[in-house]
Amino acid sequence: MGGVYGNKWSLDSMMWLTFASVFSLWAFTVSSANFVSEREFGNYKHGRRKLDDIGGSISIGCGILDDFKYTDDKTEIEYISDKDFIDSGENKNISSKFNHETLQKYLWNVRSFPQGNRSCYTIRPHEGKDTTYFIRATFRYGNYDEQDKLPEFDLYNGVNIWDKVKFDNESHIVIKEIIHFSLMDHINVCLLNTGSGTPFISALELRHFHISSYRIPPTKSLVLYRRFDVGSTTGQIIRYKDDAYDRMWFPYNFPQ
Repeated sequence: MGGVYGNKWSLDSMMWLTFASVFSLWAFTVSSANFVSEREFGNYKHGRRKLDDIGGSISIGCGILDDFKYTDDKTEIEYISDKDFIDSGENKNISSKFNHETLQKYLWNVRSFPQGNRSCYTIRPHEGKDTTYFIRATFRYGNYDEQDKLPEFDLYNGVNIWDKVKFDNESHIVIKEIIHFSLMDHINVCLLNTGSGTPFISALELRHFHISSYRIPPTKSLVLYRRFDVGSTTGQIIRYKDDAYDRMWFPYNFPQ
């Protein structure tokens, strides 16, 4: 669905949002950042969508101790260390000022890359090549470096630009999502230093999409624009287990 940016939406287009997950189909063109406040991110509820069991899932807690793993209290998703996916970078904890008991564990730590211009995670999913994957990268600065300076850097899927990562403040959570048809048996997610601060990442998640809902040409990918849960009765974010593919649905209601 092209033409999302810079267009005036018709009434029909606005109504279409009530039924669809909104994506733009580009060959990795840059989209705007998805900002999530800490309050919004911690306020989600299981309760509506019941699909089949999730499969082909890899959830990486970036910057946690080697061989350490844990289960998230809210989603019951297991997160593992990133030691087998990258061989560079430094493990850091976010500042205690920005950490608290209700903050999800995979936002407590980051892996930072002060050395080198390009740092890449290599993921080898069991499903291999010629299939579709949903990839989510999550970033929360939390003044982990005690510099009080928000960095900006680029995010790549292999050699293709995915998006730019930038922050509104230290607490904001930036989420980047892409649906990618992989022609190879491995997927590279890379952070590129653009001279505006040290790249880092909080979490990296991959889900196998064994459904035909998203039809993607092999040379393109779907970059998330927005995903709305229109007419929400809870006012809370919906994700796994209510969405078996762990897509995040943000509440959205028309004032009318």
